[in-house]
Amino acid sequence: MSPLIRRVRRGVVVVAVFIVLAVVGHRMVSGGSLLDSFYWTAITLATVGYSERPDASLTAMDKAFTIGTIATGTLTVGYAVSLLVQAAVEGELHKALGARRMTREIAQLNNHVIICGFGRMGENLAERLHRKEVAFVIVEREESRIAEAADEGYLHFQGNATDEETLAAVGVERARTLVVALHGDADNVFLTLTARNMNPDLHILARGELRGTDKKLMQAGANQVIMPAVIGAQQMADIIVKPDAARLLYGTGKQAAAAASQSIDADMEELQIPLGSPLIDQTIREAATRQTHAVLIVSIRRADGEVLFNPTADTHFAAGDNLVVIGESGDVREFRKKFGCASSQPKA
Repeated sequence: MSPLIRRVRRGVVVVAVFIVLAVVGHRMVSGGSLLDSFYWTAITLATVGYSERPDASLTAMDKAFTIGTIATGTLTVGYAVSLLVQAAVEGELHKALGARRMTREIAQLNNHVIICGFGRMGENLAERLHRKEVAFVIVEREESRIAEAADEGYLHFQGNATDEETLAAVGVERARTLVVALHGDADNVFLTLTARNMNPDLHILARGELRGTDKKLMQAGANQVIMPAVIGAQQMADIIVKPDAARLLYGTGKQAAAAASQSIDADMEELQIPLGSPLIDQTIREAATRQTHAVLIVSIRRADGEVLFNPTADTHFAAGDNLVVIGESGDVREFRKKFGCASSQPKA
């Protein structure tokens, strides 16, 4: 429950308790009916008053109780109102300060990922990037989804991703990758075209839904196009045709959904060998990547673009090589730390 709701509920409870006590107290003092006591309490709290001339039938006890009710009621209602005002002011202040902090942190991003659209794909992607400690910012127009991103602690910006002002605000000129995952293919094409004009070197990864959209996205400037329907169909076909291989890649059985969403992303990494790394000039056998580190080298992409798939044990590592490796997350993390490897940067 939010602080605002808690304070509103507290104020309502305090006023309600006071009204009940005032009604019961007046009935005990005056001896009148429950309706008369409630009527008296209502006009007292509303400061309507009774009449210009005091009622001669009122006893000293009646007058004292009325004075006390007015004083206490004023303080009680004032307290409830102050809770509401304080909650509203603090909420706006917190929102303003949070927006300033968010803007400041986004301005400090460099070589980051921009996720345009926080739907199902954007949400899952953000979760994976957060787990991999990749810097990213979410751009979303709908307030409810922005609130979800804020609850997760993600950097976010509310706005129309197809506007140049929005893209500039999230640092598209400094970003390394833009993920285009809006709700419509037309918006995705327009966003791709706008982002490409703003940053010619940006790596754009776009989602397409309808057949033929992939060509339009590529023409607009996308480097790669992901078709979720095509990928889903391919995985289903693999499970039918080659179930053992599919079990390794996607997972099947009781934990199929969890395995399909985590197996490849958790265990496959792309690493780059920097200058000064101990791996340079070593062979795969000498580095004992599989025997000692439990990491399998799937492929090596040389700096000149040459790709070695399933390299032999006598293959030498060189500075600038991009490695695709498979292993347990902890093993890959230790391998990367020991040899000073960094996450590979996508090429346009």
